[in-house]
Amino acid sequence: RFSKKEWEEFTEESTHDSVNELTSTPEFTEWVIKNANRIKLLPDNDSDGEFSGSDSTDGYLAKNPKKSRFFGW
Repeated sequence: RFSKKEWEEFTEESTHDSVNELTSTPEFTEWVIKNANRIKLLPDNDSDGEFSGSDSTDGYLAKNPKKSRFFGW
């Protein structure tokens, strides 16, 4: 039996490994290319306030262009 912390660590590691395996396949690459218009990256809830906006089609605007990054993570 796992402790709560051990279970959380196990599931986090398992999820990481599975996503890593999935994203390294040629089929996933093809899917991303075909569906790029459907993919939207949102900043973490823990973001440092670098981006603002909503989840509408307006997207996110960088508050400080000097600090902006392609991804908000």
